Amino acid sequence: MDARRFERLVAEGRRLAERGAPGAAARFVQALALWRGPPLADFAYQDFAQTEITPLEEARLAAQEDWIEAQLADGHHAQLVGELEQLVAANPLRERLRAQLMLALYRSGRQADALALYRQGRAVLEEELGLDPSPMLRQLEQAILTQDPALAAAGRPGSGRRHNLPARLTSFVGRACEQQQLRELIGRHRMVTLTGPGGAGKSSLAVEVGTSLVDVQPAGVWLVELAGLGDASALEEAVAAVLGVRDAPRVGAVGPPVLSPSG
Repeated sequence: MDARRFERLVAEGRRLAERGAPGAAARFVQALALWRGPPLADFAYQDFAQTEITPLEEARLAAQEDWIEAQLADGHHAQLVGELEQLVAANPLRERLRAQLMLALYRSGRQADALALYRQGRAVLEEELGLDPSPMLRQLEQAILTQDPALAAAGRPGSGRRHNLPARLTSFVGRACEQQQLRELIGRHRMVTLTGPGGAGKSSLAVEVGTSLVDVQPAGVWLVELAGLGDASALEEAVAAVLGVRDAPRVGAVGPPVLSPSG
């Protein structure tokens, strides 16, 4: 029954995605939440299960790719990098996942890493299968090399959207006092930093407050993920990539207030 429900939810998500209608990502999330481990794990060595396991695993991975595609379309590239890196490492021959990671890296201001990922994929395909990358992957590499404007993220200033914050699938409970304090601080300062131990909820609180300010900030609210940056020199490029700035000057740039979870 879970498998049939999974198939129905994925089909609904794909129909919504094809029409550009909202709700596609949520359908994929609901479908993937039905998985609790490997398919038919208790029957993995039974003959009847052998012909079922591979198609189920393929369907799950394809649904993950569909969810990632929907998230990329909504401008959530920075949040996807870590998960995509794990998926590509586990499925090095899967070109769609590699293309998605290349695009997420490029949109996060990591053009060199995106091109290095392409070269790594080309070497893996040649060594394992004796094949060249697909036309899709080669075209993406060329577009990254030329910084094709068509690769720009959807959720950027000037795109008609006012934020690129991730959609919350559960309610945010508590911390009303901290939320009010942060909104007041943001109204008085150019930068506000949240500090605390890992897992304390800094990022979740920052996103919640940012969401509440979308309609009152003239330039909107924009999330820049910095966790994946190798060194501080990439900071400016990462911010510029999210804001859609090309060849931005190092001084005098004006943008929306920054809310920075730290620690």
